[in-house]
Amino acid sequence: MPQDLTDPAEARSLRKALDRHRATLAESRVRLSETENRLEAERRAGKKPRR
Repeated sequence: MPQDLTDPAEARSLRKALDRHRATLAESRVRLSETENRLEAERRAGKKPRR
């Protein structure tokens, strides 16, 4: 069911929710990258990866 985006309050609410989702996604990407970097460093050092 489409939202009525002619309502400025509804548009602001949706924009805020989208911004929160984008921020959460960005944080998740950073954590994933850090985990991949740590695992690669452990692999290169010959260590058994932590889970």
